[in-house]
Amino acid sequence: MLSIKNKQRLSKWLDGAKQGLSQQSRGIKYKWPHIPGQPAQETINQVSLPLLEGARVDWDKHGLCQFHCQISEQHSPYLRHHRFPMGDIMPATVILEYFVEAASWLQQKSHGHQQWYPLQVSQLKLDRVLILPEGTASIDIEIHVNKRFIGPHGHEIQLSLHSPRFNKQGKYLGLKCHASVTIGFDPSVRATNKVPLLNGLVHHYQTTEQQIYSKVLTSHGDKMQSITGELYINGERNQILASYDCQNKESTWLNSGNGHFILSPLGLDSCLQLLCFLAILQDGLPRLPVFIGQLNLFRAHPMDQPCRALIELVQQDVGRTEAKVTVFDRYNRIIFDVKQAIAQSHQGGAFDLSLFERWLENITVACHVDEPKVQEAGHDL
Repeated sequence: MLSIKNKQRLSKWLDGAKQGLSQQSRGIKYKWPHIPGQPAQETINQVSLPLLEGARVDWDKHGLCQFHCQISEQHSPYLRHHRFPMGDIMPATVILEYFVEAASWLQQKSHGHQQWYPLQVSQLKLDRVLILPEGTASIDIEIHVNKRFIGPHGHEIQLSLHSPRFNKQGKYLGLKCHASVTIGFDPSVRATNKVPLLNGLVHHYQTTEQQIYSKVLTSHGDKMQSITGELYINGERNQILASYDCQNKESTWLNSGNGHFILSPLGLDSCLQLLCFLAILQDGLPRLPVFIGQLNLFRAHPMDQPCRALIELVQQDVGRTEAKVTVFDRYNRIIFDVKQAIAQSHQGGAFDLSLFERWLENITVACHVDEPKVQEAGHDL
């Protein structure tokens, strides 16, 4: 039971919230206040949140919280399938899934129901990679809820992901931040009427999943492999349309067998793989994603059906690639789009572009110039 004083506080906050909602069109944001009666600590027991199931949540007096999780390659086998020269690193899309699940849990607590779609991701910044220990060793991670607002995008939540830092002697030196983001829930967001078409002369390529991952995307093991090998690249090489299929692989990512993610980290990672593929055509350098300016998720991503990703190059600088992404289901409905995705070069051997060109020549099927043939090719994927 709430005391009279707490009831008055709650009533005052609700009046402010109503006023905030009426001011959304003017771009005004109102801070989300602490709700009286909130427990200091609780545990998440929801199978609909695979990464956060069992996580501890600590609340502070300001109505903000921290999620505490443990992760290891033994508990999460997919981590062994994302291997780079610096070690096995957590995929950027999994970090984003952690953020999305934390925000969705808060959204459900505050609104009494789960609202996953439409969902907006803004300013996902990846400051440093999260390298995982091999074998049975685990690492603690924390997701901090830094701010909550009622604003132009409905309920907005600012989050960051951290891990502990130690010196060579094992002394604890505090936390280091790996990534930050803003998640918004805006029911007014709608997908555009975009179609999966390329501009101008289009080259059709046909290879195999094995060829793609043995010759180009060698850092991705079986659980992270989804690109089918059906590729369409325009003559200027600034657009690529490709088919990928998650093939229910996400159900094998965790030992629990629960792969019903909100965002589909494998689906988004497939798009980032294709972005890196397109960048290789430009300068032969390997890439890692470092920033997503805005991502809109409109509907659930299929776990076991083919999708098509349209990657459009926006800008190519030395070691830096910026692109737009649109993902379609088999009915040509947009699942999600990315307004700005940035990848930067990382340590690792550059590709021999002459060999790469020769490989592309060997897998060429045909060239199409007129739009009807391009559209037909798109539907054949």
